Amino acid sequence: MDLKKYHTIKITLNALILLVLIDCSSNQLKVSQPHQIQNEDSFNVEISSAILSSSYSESEYKLIEKMFSFKSFSEENFNELDKIIDRNDLSNKDKSTLNILRNELLEIKSNLNRKIEITAPNELKEIFIESIFRLPYNFELSFNDKQAIQFLRSNELFCNSLELDSLKTIAKTRSSENQNIIVITNYPGDLITRYLSIDPNYIFLYNNENPQEFAASILEITKSNERFKKIERLAVPINIEFTPRIRKDLEVMVFDADHEVQKKLIPAFKYNFANKLIYYSSINALKSNLNKGDLIDYEGVNFSAPQFYLQDSNLLYKEEALKNGIVMDWLVLKAIKELNSSPKIVNGYTGLLIVGNTCTERLLSVSKLET
Repeated sequence: MDLKKYHTIKITLNALILLVLIDCSSNQLKVSQPHQIQNEDSFNVEISSAILSSSYSESEYKLIEKMFSFKSFSEENFNELDKIIDRNDLSNKDKSTLNILRNELLEIKSNLNRKIEITAPNELKEIFIESIFRLPYNFELSFNDKQAIQFLRSNELFCNSLELDSLKTIAKTRSSENQNIIVITNYPGDLITRYLSIDPNYIFLYNNENPQEFAASILEITKSNERFKKIERLAVPINIEFTPRIRKDLEVMVFDADHEVQKKLIPAFKYNFANKLIYYSSINALKSNLNKGDLIDYEGVNFSAPQFYLQDSNLLYKEEALKNGIVMDWLVLKAIKELNSSPKIVNGYTGLLIVGNTCTERLLSVSKLET
């Protein structure tokens, strides 16, 4: 199984420098809408209203992406960045943007020896210690009894949990499409209606019903069969070939449920003639330490999740990878804040991190699972 990039809708970290946001805040997030990427191996990505407009080689692009992660301060990288800035064909806007990045990095570099005190949940002790040794900052670490799940889902630096940011990313990929969206969830509450702006009549809560009957009911296959039986009785003895039709007002289906639910329901919906619908899944399905064989149930489904997680199929079986990513991003944001730097965008592990005045928004990637 490979997770291939779904060109028309993905928000990719490879294009992170093209999505720099101006005047972003925790209350209003302004996002440039991406054009279709014609070649996944090309780094000359054109995006409307982009900050960076010049063309870059693969090595240049990787360097800029690396510098935006705020984890690399080597003299060699600064020299390579200077070479890019000195290019004659670089637009003035790009030169300005990269110079701002350079100055922010130099400011942080001059303060790397400053002590940064942090307190973390004891349950995440091993992850924090491993992450700190991978970063250039001078952390002083202590631990408390706060539950790990509480820290991972709600902390002072991120506006939302990773789960909610996954839903918000799906909403953004569909924001320009005039399509009806139906949501299947096993998490009661109004979060989905708030983040996806879905009519409550299009949200269905799954309570361990028979998967086939549940899917057939929502798709109105049962009604289609009943209509055919009436026609068939009138048409006796004529043999009529019949294929049930699903309701015409459905185009996009979003699953916000755990793996045990989705592995039952996705095949059930496809079996009930819903193969042409566009399927999305939030990150909740990927937090169950999946077995490799489980992925076949998600064939053709678009996942909203961190790109590093989607690109390496081995990580899909490890919930720990998501925890590591959240902790690493938290540490970088904490360091940036404590060292009085104020970048508006950071190339994070869990997504594109948009730093606001009070908290950080996070855009994830969207990729389709294909054989």
